Amino acid sequence: MSYFHYGQLNVKISDEIFSQVQQTQGIFFNKISNVDPVKIAADLLSLEKPLYQAQILSEYVSLDNKIVLEVGSGLGINHLVWNKKFNINGYGLEPDSVGFDSSHKISKELLTLNGLNPERIIDAGGEKLPFPNDFFDVVYSANVLEHVRQPALVLDEALRVLRPGGILQFIYPNYHSVFDGHYAVFHPPILRPAFFPWYVKTFFHRDPGFAKTLHTEINVLWTQKQLTLLRQKYAFEVLSLGRQVFLERMHTLNFEAWAGLTKVKSALNRVHQLGLTALVAKVILLLKAWTPIILTLKKH
Repeated sequence: MSYFHYGQLNVKISDEIFSQVQQTQGIFFNKISNVDPVKIAADLLSLEKPLYQAQILSEYVSLDNKIVLEVGSGLGINHLVWNKKFNINGYGLEPDSVGFDSSHKISKELLTLNGLNPERIIDAGGEKLPFPNDFFDVVYSANVLEHVRQPALVLDEALRVLRPGGILQFIYPNYHSVFDGHYAVFHPPILRPAFFPWYVKTFFHRDPGFAKTLHTEINVLWTQKQLTLLRQKYAFEVLSLGRQVFLERMHTLNFEAWAGLTKVKSALNRVHQLGLTALVAKVILLLKAWTPIILTLKKH
């Protein structure tokens, strides 16, 4: 049994659970990204990532004692750490999906191991949330929107269950950028749905099947269009699309190189060495190509 300690925070992750993640999602994503399955499992089960994500959220809301929904809770690591650290009244949504079909089962095992209620992780999609209107203080999602069936409907539902004064934060890729974390490859901005599957198959000889499941139409312009449509139903204030976090990461390189992001960090190191950071950042912002998009809203 493995134990992880962050001050007063004690979390248990068994060798069996680690092995399950390595043998399922680790092997699945190794085939498309060439990232070591052990690294993939370690990153997915990292306890530092939920604390870092909570730090980004803390710019807008404290998680302490809040009613929180995570759409796409994965292995339940955020749910687990945020319960232990911030005493949230939390719920997670994690349906079976391509590449993540082991997540729901493993998350329940992980919560049980740590003395939390496994029934708080619900097998349901974000397109029809099983919760009443105006229920949650925080609705959160990270690296999920590109995988759902109907991204626009997921955003609509998230706003429906968010109470007035509550914070929504969705983090997701910008496919007008030049890097995909699933395949861990650099690419031109994606302008057509069929491009990315063809690209990974032609230039990297990777299986394009998973690429076909991604909503590569998602970008900053897509986000702005959805916000315009959502304003017909809900009153809210857009607090951020993630520009400031992107600029901070560009100038400080202060971000963890999860999975294939080691390639991004290496490329940015070269940009820094050439003294081109400010120029590259300016061009990226001008083209609305920063990634990830960190959509943060406050509902009125």
